[in-house]
Amino acid sequence: MKINRKIAKISAVICILSVTVSAFSGCGKKVTTAVGEAFGETVSFTFYTPEADAVSEHFNKMMDEIKAAETDFSLSEGSYLSVLNETGVSYVSATLKKDLEDSVIVCTALSDIVDITMGKPLRLWGFNTDSPAVPDSAALKEAVDAHTMDKLVIARDSHKVTITDDTEIDMLPVSKGIALDRAYEKGKFCKIPYIAEMGDITLAYGEGPKKGGWEISVRDPFSDSEKGIADIRVFTRGHQNNIFVSASGIWENSFSQDGKTYHSYLDTYTGFPCDNGLVSVTVVTNSGITADALSDAVFINGFTDHSLSYLKAFSAEAVFVFADKTYYVTEGLKDSFKLLDS
Repeated sequence: MKINRKIAKISAVICILSVTVSAFSGCGKKVTTAVGEAFGETVSFTFYTPEADAVSEHFNKMMDEIKAAETDFSLSEGSYLSVLNETGVSYVSATLKKDLEDSVIVCTALSDIVDITMGKPLRLWGFNTDSPAVPDSAALKEAVDAHTMDKLVIARDSHKVTITDDTEIDMLPVSKGIALDRAYEKGKFCKIPYIAEMGDITLAYGEGPKKGGWEISVRDPFSDSEKGIADIRVFTRGHQNNIFVSASGIWENSFSQDGKTYHSYLDTYTGFPCDNGLVSVTVVTNSGITADALSDAVFINGFTDHSLSYLKAFSAEAVFVFADKTYYVTEGLKDSFKLLDS
């Protein structure tokens, strides 16, 4: 599960320029790149046209929506969620209400392996702060025992949201996926193929360069190098003509204490980072919130029949990478999987 980050209130930095890109197309086609910032990540859009004027309005609308999601999911003082966590009740926006409802549905479908009510256990670890540390075991157990989706109540006939007992909400397990879902909806009238990258989640729209799909790099969990361990070619699906790729792995906000390294994907039953032989999972599916939550859930759950059944239920494909540097690729990606590093 991805943890809460201190969300910097930084205005989107928009930079639009025409460049030649070969990383995806391999054909030197002129493209337009637009860059912003949200959730502490660089957000990069690559539109497959050299005409910046043709995409600037689409980019601005999509980037504004991503920034709006960042604001909605913020835990800074005075935000919807901070008020909810502090007082137990908050009247949220219509958009955030829907996001909370969708998150409950997805988390429940994944057997609460990822859970937006895990805010307090995540906070106790202090990931992505100046002083992360293994929390007191009694305090952690109390926080884990207190969390449950049943304590989150979303009113049907108003925008009132309540939580009970010692529970805190943290949307980061699904936040970037939802943000890219929102961006897609704002830019769905864009007829120009594009690919959007925000940290470890990617949205691709359209049939890709020369209608040949999109080549996505599988991150190397053993190295800080930008070079991936493999490439996969993915194709957009359905009437939405889009696809999402989300990666979860041991690199996420890790720290070492007493000779042991801890990462931020917590087992929702123990409150400790999962340890199951996996070092990363990359998931491909056609929903941002599903991709974000599913990659976390499968990584936490491990390489099991249950994980494979979750992938099948959501019509998703995946690449598993193990600590011994072996890997497993699901059937739908086998033909397009290209190993780059033996």
